[in-house]
Amino acid sequence: MSKESENWLPHFTDTLKSFTELAWRGSWEAQNKLFGSDPKEVLAGTLLSFGLGLGPNIQEMREVYRRSVQQGMTADDRRRVSNYICRMVENSGAVQVDAYLPAIAADPERSIVAQSTLKYASQGPLFDDGDVLSRPKVIIELIRNRGIGNPGAAFGGLLSLGDPRLCRLLWPLKDELSYDQAREAARCFTDQMSAAAVEFILDWLEIELKSSDGLLFGGLVSNLLYQREYMEEPVVITGIQPFPTSSVSAEEHRAMLKLIPFQEYSRKVAPRLLALERAEPTPKLMSYVIHRWGVAKRDLPDLPGWS
Repeated sequence: MSKESENWLPHFTDTLKSFTELAWRGSWEAQNKLFGSDPKEVLAGTLLSFGLGLGPNIQEMREVYRRSVQQGMTADDRRRVSNYICRMVENSGAVQVDAYLPAIAADPERSIVAQSTLKYASQGPLFDDGDVLSRPKVIIELIRNRGIGNPGAAFGGLLSLGDPRLCRLLWPLKDELSYDQAREAARCFTDQMSAAAVEFILDWLEIELKSSDGLLFGGLVSNLLYQREYMEEPVVITGIQPFPTSSVSAEEHRAMLKLIPFQEYSRKVAPRLLALERAEPTPKLMSYVIHRWGVAKRDLPDLPGWS
């Protein structure tokens, strides 16, 4: 991700006197008059208005977001807007996590939906019932009710949080995903490996081995490779996540995660990895996981895209 994408700021921040000027004007054309003709500016301003509770309503906001996609705003430009909204939610103290919902509902791009889902689920304050999984459950209901344009990415964003309580909620939901949606979910990961997410994938792989076609097997194997390749620290989460993350200190958060060295964890799951390799028909895609996780040396099959 480029620094420009990470640090983009809309020009309207230089001219607006207060957040109240962001209030919804009632149409795309009216928003253009306030924010200019650049669709990034219009989308960012409208999302901020929504996140500040100044309007529009969720149906109007979805249409604004869909229109930005239909009119050809690139995924990179929408990612710039998304990253800006993330910074405003995290740092302004005024923009609410609802500002993530339009991207979750209407963006087709996997990385934008997965990141927005992860942020909404982990940063949102609890609802009045005190259920720590109340925010993830909002996304689960949207997936079930077909309220998300890329449900596989939203599912993958939740799974990548790596919380075992959340994984238990996601387990039956996986069967409601189409093949393409499940492939999208398998392409979602973060830079922190979690035991709950890994073991979710292993359970799923074991089911795929017994299915009539096993078409999803390769996609699930790739998730294990992504988790290993992109992990920032050689440690694995074996505990739970705080919901929301702001409810605990950094020290308390780390203690809740119950981190263990990756080598220790890979030894623990090695029997399952090896069993999957034995049961898998040729070509042995699990051999890549076993080799790259350091479980055992393998002569890897020469397959395109798996080098």
